[in-house]
Amino acid sequence: MDQREFLRRRESRGCLIVGCLVAFLVLGAAGSAAASDAPYRVCIVGLDANDQPVLPPDYTHAFAGELGKVGVWIDPIGGSAQGIQRFELLLCYDINLLACMAVKRGAGLASGWEYFTYRYDQPGQIRLIGVADLPGGVPPNADVFNPRGLIARIEFYVTPDASMMGLCPHVSFCSYTCSDNVLLSREGDSLYLPTGTGLTPGSGYDLNACLQGGGPVAPVASVDFCPGAICINPSYLPCGDVNLNGIHGEIADIILFCNYFMYGPTVFEPIGPPWPYPWYEMDCDGDGHVGVSDLVTMIRMFLGGFPLGPAGSPKPAPSANSTELTWNVSGGALRVRTTSAADIGGLRLTYRYSGYEAGDASLHTESGMSIQSVATEGELRLLVYPDPTTGHGMVPAGSHDLVTVPLKGNGTIELADQEACDYAGGSLALQTAQGTPREYGLLQNYPNPFNAGTVIPFRLERDSEWKLAIHNVAGQVVRTFDGRDAAGLVQVAWDGTTSTGAALASGVYFSRLEAGGTMSSRRIVLMK
Repeated sequence: MDQREFLRRRESRGCLIVGCLVAFLVLGAAGSAAASDAPYRVCIVGLDANDQPVLPPDYTHAFAGELGKVGVWIDPIGGSAQGIQRFELLLCYDINLLACMAVKRGAGLASGWEYFTYRYDQPGQIRLIGVADLPGGVPPNADVFNPRGLIARIEFYVTPDASMMGLCPHVSFCSYTCSDNVLLSREGDSLYLPTGTGLTPGSGYDLNACLQGGGPVAPVASVDFCPGAICINPSYLPCGDVNLNGIHGEIADIILFCNYFMYGPTVFEPIGPPWPYPWYEMDCDGDGHVGVSDLVTMIRMFLGGFPLGPAGSPKPAPSANSTELTWNVSGGALRVRTTSAADIGGLRLTYRYSGYEAGDASLHTESGMSIQSVATEGELRLLVYPDPTTGHGMVPAGSHDLVTVPLKGNGTIELADQEACDYAGGSLALQTAQGTPREYGLLQNYPNPFNAGTVIPFRLERDSEWKLAIHNVAGQVVRTFDGRDAAGLVQVAWDGTTSTGAALASGVYFSRLEAGGTMSSRRIVLMK
């Protein structure tokens, strides 16, 4: 049994924090009330390795950066013998810690149930709808109307932020209107509403008013709910298994990590489940951000320079030294020079250009360092890092002509993103002196993907009013910015929230700029 499986089995026997014990008491009370007063009980339950419900209802456990799975479990404890023909359930979860990846129909819904679907009402909300007998069809067998067991399985990606270990973010049932979290009887003459047990009432929800009802369908308070949670377990495995083959810190992991900086998250697509990205295996310091310092630390670890302790153990603090980076285009090439009071252990630069054809970058210092460069879609990405065959490379303190990239043509270029770290992996503050860019319109945000915040830059050709809108994949506007500025570079900071301050879920968004009679758009990726 490997260490990860040992931890999973050991910690599945109980919750990580005192809050879990309180929740068990609530669940026990809910079960008692349901047996005597309510014909139905609906719970969020944990799932075992075979996706079977853990009963009595228990919390799910998952490591940071992994998938946590829960089930929606229904039990017709003994009330209505006629059964139900429809359900509509609204689930809420913490989008800061969980990202919904998949919703699947559960085995507790017999194949005779003719309709099952889900949708996202708002960030952090999932609505489940099921109908046993659609109008106009052949009526199902009578037993179809008595679902028992799992009616849905839901997979969440758990935040890789090591500081969140030990928390148990809830997945619960929340109601905002009288049609949330209700069951309809088989004959359609009774609407089973919550008793209030285990329910999270939203703003404006009044259960008593819902029970007054009216019309041909009689509302009855007869459904008990019990919430669940996904407890984020601590991991004692080091980072470094970027290709997820079970071996940490091999040369293939380093190559894949470098390719991520060059080509973005698409390099992980062949890896597939269980993770959408191996974020946790790359974030060696557990700060929720993957940067060049994590790569340098992994290379040192690979060669035994300074092995990592438990995930989340602190790496060297950010260096008190700053590094000055100057660059210019002269003699048909981009030239980069550094001046630093500390030894530089890693450097990542992203330039945006137009009108040029960029060649392969070359490194000018005999420092045991390697360099990679990729020029694609108007972006030039440079990565300077320790040679994995030695691991002891560095750019010595002082002033050095560091990188040259041949350029053909006549165009514009600007530095869009940069980060550096010292030999020990501590981040370095970069002071940059840039050339004079002349590209106008919306530029790519940085960082991208982003977590806590990103900067959306654009360049105005002349004094103009401008409007910047953020759209989700459905085309809906979730955030807007506007203003008027003189010609030049304008930068808008966005923290991943809506115009009302609500946090948005992980996913793909689009920035759209209207300024000076022109319009442009860029793709943004939010990763929680």
